[in-house]
Amino acid sequence: MSKRKKKNTEIPLLHVYGQHAWHDDVYIVGNKQGLEMLLAVAKQALKEDRGETGGDVFTADGEGYSVIVLFRDDSWPEGWNRVALPYWGDHARDKREDVLWPEDL
Repeated sequence: MSKRKKKNTEIPLLHVYGQHAWHDDVYIVGNKQGLEMLLAVAKQALKEDRGETGGDVFTADGEGYSVIVLFRDDSWPEGWNRVALPYWGDHARDKREDVLWPEDL
């Protein structure tokens, strides 16, 4: 049974739930407008190394934010050794001092 609602909204809604720790799933929940915007910025990043929504995406409470997608085609693991790991749980969070966070890439 589909959980889709018949009601449509023009506001691009997108919730991104990151990994708490290793091997956890990432969930991206959005309406059609939000997911289309995510797809567009991913395609833009593949062409231009960076895609950005420009603050036009919202969470269900109405707070707006930007989605930034960065394309990084460096070899693995050498080119990725300094990129911060995405885990947010205290036990898994990247605590290295010399890492590059997404805003530094």
